[in-house]
Amino acid sequence: MEPDCVRTLELATEYIRQIAVTGFGVLADVLLLGILTVQIYFYYIGFPGDRLAFKLAVTTVYVIGLSQTAVAIFDYFIVISHLFHKCEQVLSDLEATSFNDGKHSWFSINLSCAVVAFVVQFSYAYRIFLISQKPWVPILVVLLSLAQLVTGVLLSICTGASPDVMFKWDMCIPDAIYLMWAPLSAACDVTISIYMSIFLLKRRKSVIKKKLYAHITRIVQLVAETGAATSLVVLCYIATLNIPLNIAFGYSIPGLAASKVYSNSLLILLNSRAEILGARETVPTTTWNTLEIPTGVIEGENAEVISRNILTGSDNVQLRARVL
Repeated sequence: MEPDCVRTLELATEYIRQIAVTGFGVLADVLLLGILTVQIYFYYIGFPGDRLAFKLAVTTVYVIGLSQTAVAIFDYFIVISHLFHKCEQVLSDLEATSFNDGKHSWFSINLSCAVVAFVVQFSYAYRIFLISQKPWVPILVVLLSLAQLVTGVLLSICTGASPDVMFKWDMCIPDAIYLMWAPLSAACDVTISIYMSIFLLKRRKSVIKKKLYAHITRIVQLVAETGAATSLVVLCYIATLNIPLNIAFGYSIPGLAASKVYSNSLLILLNSRAEILGARETVPTTTWNTLEIPTGVIEGENAEVISRNILTGSDNVQLRARVL
C-alpha cells in the first residue's frame, strides 16, 4: 500500500504543478489580450483613414485572439474541474492524460497561431512591396507564410485527433512535418526583419528632415525587435513540446502566447506612426498620422495630400491649424 500511496502523491503533485504552469500560460494570454485591446483602440481612433485591408487584418487577428483566449480559459476550467470533482478518476488515469483534456488545444495553440501569423506576415509582405516596389521579396515572404500555415493546420488536425496526441506525434504525422512549422515561421519572420530593415535604411538615406529620419530609425528597431520576439516564442513552443513528458508542461506558456505576440507585433508597427502632441520636438504639422489635432479650427482648404505612407499605402494628409 505504501508504494501506491507514494505513487498517488507523486502523480497528484505533478498534476497540480502542470495546472499551475498552465495557469501562468492562460494568465499571460489574458494579459497580452488586454495589451492588444488597448492597441486596437488607439489604432481605430488614431488612424481611421487607413486602407480597408489593414482594418480587416486588425479585426481578424483580434477576433481570433478573443476566441482563442475564451477557448483557453474554458479548457483550463475543465481541467481544474477534473481535479476537484473527479479526483479519483484523474489520479487513476493520469498517466494517459494531458492538458488536451479540454479538447480544444488544437485551436487555442496551433491553429490560431498559424492563422494569425499568416495574416501578420502577409501584411508585412505588402508593406515590403510598398517600400521596395520589388515583387520578389514579398513573394518569398508569402510562400514561407503559406508553408507555415499549411504545417500549422496539419499540427492542429493532428493535435485534435486524440486527447493525448500532444506527446505521440508518430501516431499522426511524420516528425519532419511538425518540426517544419516553427522553423518556417521563424524563417519568415527573420526574412521580414532583414529585408524590411534593408529597404527602410535605403529609404532613410534620401530623407532630409531630421524628424522623419528618426521615425524611420525607430521603425527599423521595431521591425527587428518584433521579428526576434515572434521567432523566439514559436521556437520555444516547439522546444518545450519535444522535451521529456515529466518536464514538458511548460509548453502551454509560449504556445498560448504565440498568437498574441504576432498580433501585438502588427499593432505596434501600425501605431508607431502616432505622435504624442506636446512632446519634445513636436510641431503643429506632420507628415505622419497623429492621435489628435491641436486645439483650433481646421480649414478644409488647408488640407492637402503630400505623400503616400510607406507603411500602409494610404495618403498622408498635412493639416494646417489656425489656432484661435
